[in-house]
Amino acid sequence: MPTTAKRRVAGVATLVLHAKGAPPGTIRVWVGAFQRRTTPQLEWFVDGVPTQPRAVRHLRSVRAGFAEGAAPDRAFSGVFDFDGQASHEDVKVEVRAGDDVASLRTRALPQQTLTDGKDPFHLVLGSCFHVKESQPPNLEKTLNRISLAVRPGRPQLSLLMGDQVYLDLPTLRDLPKDRARLAEIFEGEYTRNWIHQSGLAPALQFGPSLCLPDDHEYWNNFPEASPFIENSYTKAGRKAWKAAAAEQYAGFQASQPDTLPLSASTTIDVHPLSIFLADTRTERQMNCERSAPVGLGDELGAWVEELNRKGRVGLLVTGQPMFDEAVGGAQGRVADWTLPNYKDYGELVRPLLAARNPIVCLTGDVHWGRVTEAVRSSGGANLYEVIVSPMALVTNVATDWWKEGTNWARGLFGTRDPWPRHSHPAAPPRHFAQDIVSKTWACRRPKFRPDGIGIRPEQEFEGQRGDQLGLLTFRRVGARIHASVRYFPVAADVAPGPPVPVFTSHMPMPQP
Repeated sequence: MPTTAKRRVAGVATLVLHAKGAPPGTIRVWVGAFQRRTTPQLEWFVDGVPTQPRAVRHLRSVRAGFAEGAAPDRAFSGVFDFDGQASHEDVKVEVRAGDDVASLRTRALPQQTLTDGKDPFHLVLGSCFHVKESQPPNLEKTLNRISLAVRPGRPQLSLLMGDQVYLDLPTLRDLPKDRARLAEIFEGEYTRNWIHQSGLAPALQFGPSLCLPDDHEYWNNFPEASPFIENSYTKAGRKAWKAAAAEQYAGFQASQPDTLPLSASTTIDVHPLSIFLADTRTERQMNCERSAPVGLGDELGAWVEELNRKGRVGLLVTGQPMFDEAVGGAQGRVADWTLPNYKDYGELVRPLLAARNPIVCLTGDVHWGRVTEAVRSSGGANLYEVIVSPMALVTNVATDWWKEGTNWARGLFGTRDPWPRHSHPAAPPRHFAQDIVSKTWACRRPKFRPDGIGIRPEQEFEGQRGDQLGLLTFRRVGARIHASVRYFPVAADVAPGPPVPVFTSHMPMPQP
């Protein structure tokens, strides 16, 4: 539910609360205090009762290196947990910092879901939000459409899967070389996205969310040198930029304990579902040596074993598609290397061989939507992938003017393309990770009912163009779990398409 803030400076809230994804029975909130020079003293209340939460990420300035009270004004943030909360009703969380007050209504995740056909589990999916191409209030309206679509239920969690900010844009802008000045600029970019309704605030206020970084949380094709980012040409320039960008990511997006590395994975279990968020960007090494932190493959292996032992469906969230192919050198150096380009790709793939239940890979990055099923040739479980991207397509100074101009001319003689800047979805690879596991999994597109009711014949789902959010829904019917995704265009008064099936699996309900 939206944050309520009672003090504003120049129309901007100076104290903000957002709900974050947390383990069942826990309410987790991110608090941001803006335009300050000292760490505020916070007072917390749950349903009006004074409460002392547990600090997950301690309240501190999002920019390091300043003494208390020193200029300039800046943002302070922290993440706090309220344990032992019920999952069947909302509670009001309120925070006060002097005269500033902010509050929200939210509820904890349950220990178990899909106990019958009456409690579907809904995940909102999004990625790639370039604030300068956002058209308010389209994002807010689209989220309202999602709320209406799931009534009387509600989405339990949102997954923001990378590029929530574009710190490296506009292209070719001249940025300072020192870390402190970069951090100041990046803080401004985050603040605009996090607290303004013209930014990402509607999505962050919509309900509990979890974030992953991708390259634009740092710079295009991070950590490689980019031909468009002068700061990335030197080792010192890359080091300063990464430090400043990581500092802001920690202050605004991260929700894991600050005693853990920033790249630490996150797992949330809501039986019979298990969500594993894998950061394959923050610790990425140059020359395609590694995309993921050392040990992530072992963590994935242990996670798959737990899925098998407890009879759970796995949701593996990454900032780039797992269902992809390596790109050539020119494309990799100018645009971005894909996960299969990296030498540790096999460490991410091989643990999936042991899965006995469905695993759905969730991601964004590529600026179109797609659903893929990978059918296993013998034994084991099928894999699936759902891509949702973008929420607001990034500006391309080289091609946008031509695409929009030709689309305008086309409209003089016919119908204009509603998404002239957006690419068409690419076909999935013929086999998943063929270079690693041969032809174990053959990929195909799912079929769906284009009218949503079964009068028209089924057809292959070729993907989703345009700015978009996804609604991934799990339902139980008897001993079967059904998963489907519905794409919602982020546009004024554009209706969503019908649900696209992801999988149906026979899964009796064991105890969590």
